[in-house]
Amino acid sequence: MPLFSRFEPAGFAFYAMDLYEDALELVDEQTRRAGEQATRERFKDARVTWLGENRAERSFPCGVVPDPEPEPGKPRMPVPRLNVPRRGMTWVQVIAAVLPSDLAFIRGQETGEIVEVGRIPRSAIRKVDVVDASDVPIPEPIRETFEPPQLALLVLTWTNASVDDEDRFAFRSPWMAWQAARWLMAARQ
Repeated sequence: MPLFSRFEPAGFAFYAMDLYEDALELVDEQTRRAGEQATRERFKDARVTWLGENRAERSFPCGVVPDPEPEPGKPRMPVPRLNVPRRGMTWVQVIAAVLPSDLAFIRGQETGEIVEVGRIPRSAIRKVDVVDASDVPIPEPIRETFEPPQLALLVLTWTNASVDDEDRFAFRSPWMAWQAARWLMAARQ
C-alpha cells in the first residue's frame, strides 16, 4: 500500500498542492508572456511613429555593436539578450533607418522608446564590405544556407570630416550581413 494515496486526506492535500503550484506556474508564465507581448507592441508602435516622423524610406536589422556609454547622470539601458558571445562588453542590436538625407542607427531593444545610437549622412557612405573576424573578405553567398553560425562583420566605410572612418556591425550569418550590406549600398546618395 502506498504511503500517500491520493484518496487519503494527506495524499489528497499533497496532490492538491501540486495542482495549485502547477496552476500558479502556468498563470505566471502567461502573465510574463502577455507583458512581453505588450512591450513588443509598444516598441513596434514607437518605432513606426519615429520612422514616420523622420520620413524613413526603409529600415532593416543592422547587426550588433558595442553599447555606447550613457551620458553622465542617465541610467544604463537594459542589457539585451543576444545570440553572440559576450567578451567583457555589452552589445546592442541596431536597426538602420534610411532617412531622406541621413542613415540613422537605432536600438533594437524593446524598451518602448526609440534611442538613436548614431547617424551619418547618406552621401558620406563610401563602401560596404563583409569580412570575418580576421578581416578576410567573405564572398557574397548565392543563397541562404543552413550552416552553423559564423561570425560575419559588416564594415561600413564612410567619410567623417573629409577623413575615412569605419563602423563594424556583427552578424551570425554571412547571408544576413550581405543582405544588410546591399541595403546600405542602396542607401548611398
